[in-house]
Amino acid sequence: MIKRRRTAKLTAAKVQVEFNAMIRRRDKYCMVNYGSCDAPEKDIQCSHFYSVKGNGGLRFYPYNAWGQCSRHHLIHHNTDSYMYAKWMETHCPEELAWMESVRGKPVRYTQIVLREILEACKADDCERVRKIVRGLYVAEC
Repeated sequence: MIKRRRTAKLTAAKVQVEFNAMIRRRDKYCMVNYGSCDAPEKDIQCSHFYSVKGNGGLRFYPYNAWGQCSRHHLIHHNTDSYMYAKWMETHCPEELAWMESVRGKPVRYTQIVLREILEACKADDCERVRKIVRGLYVAEC
């Protein structure tokens, strides 16, 4: 009997690691910084505008994630989300409107979709990731 080689199951958490790295490579500095910020590139984190919890469908959406230094990331999540919202309204209002329209709606990430997102993230192809995620919402209707 021939044993089939099993492909390891890809989880959203594993893809999230590569997605976060893609966002850090894309932004390189603190994008949503409430003024000026001279944080070093090594301090940049991937900050989601809409949290992954409760908005899992937007977890891999490039316009929902921006590079922020740890200090401003903490401010966004614990103190003042208003400034982040104003930044989003100024820099990507159409994307913000679309995200608001699908916010909280469930999306199913199949193994095929997770692999497609992972490959696009490794290639730093934010536009491809954007199209994949938007396609999930069209397919769900």
